[in-house]
Amino acid sequence: MKPKILLALGIILFAQARVAAQSNFSSEPKFKYRIWIHTVSGNVIKGILIGSSDSTVQVYPGSFSDWKKGREFKMISEAYSNISIIYVKKRAGWLKGMLIGGLIGAIPIVFGEAGGYVVVVTFPLGLVSGAIIGGISKKKFEIGTDPGQFKKFHQKVSKKENQKS
Repeated sequence: MKPKILLALGIILFAQARVAAQSNFSSEPKFKYRIWIHTVSGNVIKGILIGSSDSTVQVYPGSFSDWKKGREFKMISEAYSNISIIYVKKRAGWLKGMLIGGLIGAIPIVFGEAGGYVVVVTFPLGLVSGAIIGGISKKKFEIGTDPGQFKKFHQKVSKKENQKS
């Protein structure tokens, strides 16, 4: 029973890796983040994070599907001195959450628990809860017009870009 479960887990992980590898389109921005910028004046700017410098954030105000379809929107560039809070959400975070949840749900196999328990309860529960948590999680950066806080944000998103290059 355990080899069948491990084989099924391996197939799922392989399939997810193939789906993730096939989703690299040249028309997509380098950063794959949704972004919500709350300005000092109370406005909210929503879109795709295109880039950031040490003093500004560049945002495409549409969605990923708008970007792929080539819809023209005017890029928004917002200076840190006008930003109070930035929320960033990674695209397809539910997939990573499901993977982590599934692995956590399969842990009873390592400790020799009954295979039926894992197949029926812990593994599916891990998949579902991981997908939900991964799908709704956002990273919050409180800028408050502080250049030091904005620098932390810039380094964090630049670090992510450099890891993918």
